Amino acid sequence: QRLISEYNYFCLDCQEFDRFCQHQKDGGGRTMPTICPNISIVEWAKRTANTYVRTFSNERFSTFEEYREKNLQYFSDGGYLWSVGEEDLQRAFTKLKSSNMLTVLLEDLDSSLPALGAWIGDEEAFQMPKEPANTHKHSYLPTKEEEVKLKHLLKYDLMLYNALKNNSATVYG
Repeated sequence: QRLISEYNYFCLDCQEFDRFCQHQKDGGGRTMPTICPNISIVEWAKRTANTYVRTFSNERFSTFEEYREKNLQYFSDGGYLWSVGEEDLQRAFTKLKSSNMLTVLLEDLDSSLPALGAWIGDEEAFQMPKEPANTHKHSYLPTKEEEVKLKHLLKYDLMLYNALKNNSATVYG
């Protein structure tokens, strides 16, 4: 759902000052032959896949600045400058299961807010909005064929999510 929302918001609707709707320029040797809003959701996913594993497995870089530099350059013809693998998945899972992390799944947010408040020491800090909703309407939803391709492209994020949702001891169940 995050990727569908991101695609609609950033790519199709060119929000946030056309953040990803770049004009055809040769910026440092990289030319974008197909750019938002003229790419498919599958092409968007190829360029932006496995955001959660990438975010929480950043120990592969020696500094946060190096991690940020690599992540900020992901929207290019080839996507991210580094691929995600099993080791990244394991690092992300280990980080999110560590004792100094509280992992809250979005669909459990309303029931998790008291735990989040207790975790930070202020049980009244978090209250659910009366009508939680994504205020940006999705003009595009993927076809069944695209969904199959998206699941393949997002496999590491999906594995991480399933392991956390099932409260598994390991990422593999």
